Amino acid sequence: ARRYESARDRFFFEGVVPVYLRLLRLAIRFRYIALTTAISALMVSLGMVAGGRVGYTFVEVPDAETLAVNIRMPVGTPLDTTDAMVRVIEEAANAQDEVQVINTLVGVQWQLGDGATSISTNVGQVFLELTPAETRTAMAGEVIDRIRRKVADAAAAADRITYEMMSGGPGGSDITIQLRGEDDHRLQEASRRIQDDLLQFAGVQDVGDDVTSGQRELRIELRPGASSTGLTVADLARQVRGAVYGIDAHVFARGDEEVDVRVKMDDEVRTDVAALEQLWVMAPGGLAVPLVEVADVFEGEGYGTIRRVDRNRSVTVTAETIEGVSPEQVIRNLPLAKWKADFPDVKVIFGGRQQEQVEAFSTLPIGFAAACVMSYVILAWLFGSYFQPLMIMLGVPFSIVGVIWGHWLGGYDLTFLSLIGFVALSGIVVNDSLILVKFYNDRRGRGMGLNDALIEAGAARIRPILLTTVTTVLGLTPLMLEQSFQARFLIPMAIAIAAGLVSATVLILLLLPALVVIGDDLRRLWGFLWSGPAISSLEPASDA
Repeated sequence: ARRYESARDRFFFEGVVPVYLRLLRLAIRFRYIALTTAISALMVSLGMVAGGRVGYTFVEVPDAETLAVNIRMPVGTPLDTTDAMVRVIEEAANAQDEVQVINTLVGVQWQLGDGATSISTNVGQVFLELTPAETRTAMAGEVIDRIRRKVADAAAAADRITYEMMSGGPGGSDITIQLRGEDDHRLQEASRRIQDDLLQFAGVQDVGDDVTSGQRELRIELRPGASSTGLTVADLARQVRGAVYGIDAHVFARGDEEVDVRVKMDDEVRTDVAALEQLWVMAPGGLAVPLVEVADVFEGEGYGTIRRVDRNRSVTVTAETIEGVSPEQVIRNLPLAKWKADFPDVKVIFGGRQQEQVEAFSTLPIGFAAACVMSYVILAWLFGSYFQPLMIMLGVPFSIVGVIWGHWLGGYDLTFLSLIGFVALSGIVVNDSLILVKFYNDRRGRGMGLNDALIEAGAARIRPILLTTVTTVLGLTPLMLEQSFQARFLIPMAIAIAAGLVSATVLILLLLPALVVIGDDLRRLWGFLWSGPAISSLEPASDA
């Protein structure tokens, strides 16, 4: 043990410390070059994010153990037809080795995003439970792709089929765009335009909206010249309904039951449009005229559903992205300004996970700013200076260099949890900086020169600072290497703290002393501008 301790001390004090002190002297001597290098590294790192080299995803869902397949047939589809489509999905799922349990709903559909339930004969839902993520080689996205290809031919008969991974993250589709306005036709036109633009992106699939096609119907409109007969729309509606549906003419008792007697036209009139057009209607004056002479009869389509939000008609466009394509990257590249210019009467709002992201980012900057302010107040009280804490906290934004490069080297996108990790990292950076600056202030209080105090502080404090970094990184390593489904989404946060702390350690040991000297240069410059040559009486920084 003594030989190990002796070898360890020789390696550290005779190998690491002399190399570090040479670099420290260079950083202090060429302090402005050191600051410029750090700023350049920060700009390059931020450029990697802006240029898409390192992607950003609000919450990454790498895998799931439960899938949901939502089936929506055309409105009016019988329950048996919907059940047949659901069975096609079941057969395709049964063919996948990763599927363990299949649960089916026919005539009912549960919305994963808001928990709403739809009950209709044209909807169905299939829930698939997969084998544990640790025991299978195929991810949930691959299972979905195989099922999608297997049911591609049968899916043409459905209005829409969507696939969702139930992973505990934000529910709903990857991309959700809500359209609100007064004109239904303009809303549908805008919806078609947005769907076409979404389909231009590679990796975007399952694009559609929540507009359901209604059943076919005959619409009867009174002609302008028919007003001379005294007929009104209500008269036409009452007489046509009586001919097609019937009129309750009498009720008689038969035993313990009452029997309604309904009078209506024969089947020929009720099933043939041409025969219906020749139906005679009675005007208020007793004049009988053919229906076709006083009204226009044409075929149309009714509304399956009418959705309103804040009293405005609403249409929601949704889309999914394949694995490796960030929904946030697609959102950033959408022509939102052009949509608003072409459809000024339609309000475009991002919903779903995009709305959750806006809500999350509305509080994170406030919390981060409050933490920085409190840290500054504590440091100012501890050091008795308003300027020195600024030098310490300048190292916080530079630590994001390691955060970005750590994600790039690990092959992960930045996530919201990565930003949480960066906020936590700022506290560790300030703590390590405090160790160095406190020792430096003690040496300055004993009358030691600026550069000499910084060099001695670096030589004395490099060991605890490195030990803090090494122990923290080693403590996070098991989490970064974890492959279990439950812990995988936490890996970006662990990478942010570990990799960011490594870069922050370099900044603390080299850039922070340079910043302290730069701060002294600025203080001297301000003193010269304020007091003139009297500043020359201040102690100059010694050369090292």
